[in-house]
Amino acid sequence: MLRNEIALDWDDVRWLVVRTLGIVGLSTEPLPPQGSYNAGQKLFGLVVSGEKARQLARRAEREAAPATSASAAPDAPGSKDTPPPAARTV
Repeated sequence: MLRNEIALDWDDVRWLVVRTLGIVGLSTEPLPPQGSYNAGQKLFGLVVSGEKARQLARRAEREAAPATSASAAPDAPGSKDTPPPAARTV
């Protein structure tokens, strides 16, 4: 089952610890055996999935938010009386 393949377990935590210690030179212990995906791949997939979910939620919030009302204060950013910010030149 796919869930068993991508779920993090204690073997994955051990893999991450041994790998991290190996990178900084504090361990020469061999990496524990892994299944189809190693712990680093699983963790990366979780981070990417979480970020995509966050982006989709923010987009839904922006689309559901009401448009700026015409009764906004004249000096409020985005009001019609406020000139647009100067363009940056590079």
